[in-house]
Amino acid sequence: NFKYGKVAINDTSGNFNDDFSTTGINADGKSMIGGTGKFDKTITIAPGTGNNTFHELDPGTGAASSLSTGTTGGSPHQSVQKPGDTIGTFEATGLTWSDGGIYNWEISDMAGSTTGTDWDLFKFSSGTLALAANSGRKIKIFGITTAGYTSASTGTHPAGGEGQPDNWDYTPREFKFLEATGSATITGASDGELLDHNYFDINSDDFEWMTQDYHGVWQVKYKQEGGGALYLTYTPVPEPSTYVMVLGALFLPVWSFFRRRFRRKEEE
Repeated sequence: NFKYGKVAINDTSGNFNDDFSTTGINADGKSMIGGTGKFDKTITIAPGTGNNTFHELDPGTGAASSLSTGTTGGSPHQSVQKPGDTIGTFEATGLTWSDGGIYNWEISDMAGSTTGTDWDLFKFSSGTLALAANSGRKIKIFGITTAGYTSASTGTHPAGGEGQPDNWDYTPREFKFLEATGSATITGASDGELLDHNYFDINSDDFEWMTQDYHGVWQVKYKQEGGGALYLTYTPVPEPSTYVMVLGALFLPVWSFFRRRFRRKEEE
């Protein structure tokens, strides 16, 4: 019966199949499951308590800001860890993702190509995850820095802590974060469909603070791969000043045309 602290499993087989009960957690407590390897049980991600029920899911060695009170530069942050431990692939036999359940997703390389190394991935091998509007499922996005840096706006960030991921730029990208394997399926969407905020409550506040990008848009995309897969997509949105410059560039030829016509009339 898990009440507080951390339970670390170092099973060389990579699998663990004992049940956890979180019924001893009080009203103010929180629980999180994560790591690498496989938990041979169906887990429930929900704000409640019970058998194999956890408030938050965090592949790799997680330290979600919602479980921490530390601050850097006035913003909540995760504890310092090795980047290779913070990012990971975590599996469970099944998944029940209820209203209010949180998936803490971390990325260390925006131009990376390896799930479980450059960003987090969760997989489940049986059962069905049905996508539905107004589900209240939550995703929190965090950037992990692999090299320490200091920023006037965000403070000092040692390697392995929350920060600006490698190869950060304003390029549209997508990252697989949840995958149905084996007999598992994800239903409720068509291939390539973008799911708006009615399906998932995406919180990218910490990522935005660390990158100082407050205009990008994160969405979830469904792909028909195997039993189904969910991707986080990032789409940059230009700042308002950029729109002004573009409009100005478009107006310049029009202005030049009318100016030439006005001069011709004066000469006539």
